[in-house]
Amino acid sequence: MENNLYRRNIIDIIRNFKPDQKNNELYERLFPATSRNKSAILVQLADGDASFTILSQNEAVIKKLAGIAGHPNLDELIKLGEDALLRKQQEEAEMQYKKKIGNHLEEVLLKRLSQNINAKVVSEQDGQDLVVYIDEKPVYYIEVKSKWLETTPIRISRNQTLRAHENPNGFALCSIDMSKYAGVDKYEVENIESVIDFMKFNTDLGSKVGHLVDIYANAHQLDKFSLDGDYRTLIPAGYIKEGMDLVGFEIKLLKYIESNYGMQRTDISN
Repeated sequence: MENNLYRRNIIDIIRNFKPDQKNNELYERLFPATSRNKSAILVQLADGDASFTILSQNEAVIKKLAGIAGHPNLDELIKLGEDALLRKQQEEAEMQYKKKIGNHLEEVLLKRLSQNINAKVVSEQDGQDLVVYIDEKPVYYIEVKSKWLETTPIRISRNQTLRAHENPNGFALCSIDMSKYAGVDKYEVENIESVIDFMKFNTDLGSKVGHLVDIYANAHQLDKFSLDGDYRTLIPAGYIKEGMDLVGFEIKLLKYIESNYGMQRTDISN
């Protein structure tokens, strides 16, 4: 069967032997030898590691795979499934990065600020990913975005844009360019140190988006022509490249907290 010129035709004939096919009895009469030997033919078709992988699954999975294999747009179905799984992996990885960055910054704040200061970094949504709290008061906002393809730009939402504008000196965009990360643990990075070289922090985003505020404010107007849908603010790649690294951001964050909230800090040169 492997090199049989009529392999596809034979498979189509065997497919018509199924009881649920309209002319199954006719096909069995027209191709009696194929009908008698269909089991042997199918065994030959099942030869190989790929077939063994499928046949080693439980019966429920095999039935699902059979149903998928019979889909009229199989290639498109597989591609859409692979793309959806990849997006899910990237979203889960980004959530882990946010958590690790938050934990790291909290450790830095607790280490560098006076010991009697209650500092914490909390993961929150709707305008930012991380919020720095000093004595239960929100003082700084950080949005974390990851990029997985070189051609994919970084975008932020309406609420994130407005949050940056409302806090021009207290908002940072952290961009992680995973398109340049070659580690096999791309979706399961254990230590934030592994991706430090691919991180950039931009702390003046709020001063760059003022011209978009009126556009966002006048969107979704039910009684007039206006913008609608999930439109976002595109962040230029050149702007991101000009951002600072993690160490530079730590120093800036500590200085910001010290100058605006009267917090003393320890030496940050170590």
